[in-house]
Amino acid sequence: MTPAARDPITFATLFITCLIPIYGCTPHSVTQSQLSELQHLSTSTSTEDDEAYAKEIGFNDLKDLEKAKIGSPLRVYNVQLVELQQFQRGDEPKQLLHDTQRLVFPLAVDGHIVSSITATENKFFSAPNGWTTFLPWRAARVTRTGFPRLAKKLEELQSSHKISESSSIVWIAPLRLLLLGDVSGNPLVFTVMDDNQYLRLKFGETRNASELFEQLAPVAKEFYEKDQQFRREETRQYIAG
Repeated sequence: MTPAARDPITFATLFITCLIPIYGCTPHSVTQSQLSELQHLSTSTSTEDDEAYAKEIGFNDLKDLEKAKIGSPLRVYNVQLVELQQFQRGDEPKQLLHDTQRLVFPLAVDGHIVSSITATENKFFSAPNGWTTFLPWRAARVTRTGFPRLAKKLEELQSSHKISESSSIVWIAPLRLLLLGDVSGNPLVFTVMDDNQYLRLKFGETRNASELFEQLAPVAKEFYEKDQQFRREETRQYIAG
């Protein structure tokens, strides 16, 4: 049973928390609220469903969930095939990184990462003095809880000292490639977060971003062209009726 199903005032609680002048609800505040809601599952009236849910999102039991602490967030970037396919030696790899406005907050028990909460930022504009004056207003919402497989990878990288407070996640979805790196670093260096037999990359392997993107460019071109061909065929069939 999820916290929302157990407590019907969860949304209202989060909404009130978000009433912060100008800046709205921060990713950290909604994450902390979500963790507090999860920890409320561990009560004298806890059910088997509550225990099962705690295990589903990565904890051994509700007692572990009670001890969970929020770690430093990892901002998530993506790389688009249409740009990666054109990458050449000498190009700046950071220009290919697009901020997804998502942050992954690790959840740790006794210092070990076991789960995570993903928060998504939403940017709006408010006009407190009428439509002539606009001020930035930022809100955030929790979009995913759990993802224990990612948490396990983060824990292994933390154990080998390859993750820091300035680390970010880079995701190249069509290639199923997940990378870890400090995007403020120069040169930009990535650590592979999962084995990828097709690309011949191994978990924990460290690669210079420029060299890696240059290696991936031909693969990205192949995938991109196949995707475009598929889309053209779909469009042709749609038009043909």
